[in-house]
Amino acid sequence: MNTSITFNNDRIQFFKKNIVLFLNIVLILSILIFYAFPVGPFTVKQYTSVFIFTFVIVNKKKFSFQVDKVFRLYIFLMCYHLILTFFNGDLDFFPTYELFLGKYFIIIITYLFLNNLYDVPENIIITIKFLLLIGFINTIFSILQFLQIPQIWTITSLIFKNINYLGNGLVEIGFEQELNGSIFGITGNVVLNGYIISAIFPLTILIIKGRRFYFSMLWKTIALVTAIMSVISTIVIQQRTALIIMLISIGFIFIKKISPKAILILLFIGSTFYIFSDELLNFTKEIIGIKFLRIEILADESRSMVYKTFLEYFNNNMFWGGVNNYLKFNNHLDIIAHNMFLNSVIYFGLFGALVYVFISFSFAKEIYKNMLADNPITFYLSLAFINYFALGLTHNLSVVTGDIFIWVLWLLTLKSKCLITNGE
Repeated sequence: MNTSITFNNDRIQFFKKNIVLFLNIVLILSILIFYAFPVGPFTVKQYTSVFIFTFVIVNKKKFSFQVDKVFRLYIFLMCYHLILTFFNGDLDFFPTYELFLGKYFIIIITYLFLNNLYDVPENIIITIKFLLLIGFINTIFSILQFLQIPQIWTITSLIFKNINYLGNGLVEIGFEQELNGSIFGITGNVVLNGYIISAIFPLTILIIKGRRFYFSMLWKTIALVTAIMSVISTIVIQQRTALIIMLISIGFIFIKKISPKAILILLFIGSTFYIFSDELLNFTKEIIGIKFLRIEILADESRSMVYKTFLEYFNNNMFWGGVNNYLKFNNHLDIIAHNMFLNSVIYFGLFGALVYVFISFSFAKEIYKNMLADNPITFYLSLAFINYFALGLTHNLSVVTGDIFIWVLWLLTLKSKCLITNGE
């Protein structure tokens, strides 16, 4: 009995070490900011994952290799996807290797590392604070980029080497002008920028309302500024769905106080509004003269065209799927279905898509329980997860396409239940 307690204490102390916390920070940075930054033949994200993999192997006695049931299903889906590549032609498709080695491998390493790291409650709080700092800096950069500050574009061009075209044609804000959508903050991608802002927004509210035991007045002040700038940023970067989801998440917070069960009602209303958001937001042009549209080159990429292409593809590739097959069918236009469930059919075929639906249901079941729990930290982390996950309904980035950060949010949500909040 004493041996077990000693081992647990040793393990906790191990995951409190500065080197472990440093790896946590580097990993998150490599996922959200330096994910595409090349260093020689590979990216920072790939180097980081290999280093962490080595670290885990060397210290394997300190690590638990147990995974939750949702991630077990995802591992099954990855294996099934690998088998499919032998039949649908994706095995000879370079992006397939990029998906398996550049994303799936990193997802597994990230999960195994953080699943242990977040067993220590202090590490969860440290990670929440670090994500707030990322959100704070990112919203500042987004707004300054929109204001066309040359020094800001110079700094970001040092991080991202393929963004020269993004700096062209920026316009000043004004009622008579269309807002421009090429603002990417410190993420390097305008869509990912919307994802990150949307996910970090609930964390700002958590810190503002949280106990001073965890968050000092300085952190609360940073959170308040970040919350305000997040709303402004989603407008200037033209990520309308991110803005809508953030507003819906505020509704969740108020509904929770009135009746936790009413969350399901808000979910239905919010989903309906979200589905018809394009029509509602475009209608604003008739009211206030602002066309809420992203960069002009995307104007012809209507959702109806994308969905029609998918349905035609589905009739010919129902069971085997294959991204390569889809691109051939779509004349090599790099436009996937902009919906994670439709993308699951493209990536995994019909059976794999059903597995993904079950994974999503498992996500939803656990998150719903978290929303009802009397633990505000878990509640707000669940909102962060929902905001990030839901954007996959109208964008390509999702669990299906090998997104990594969603698993960081998932583990933070699961592990946060151990934090003491005294019901605040």
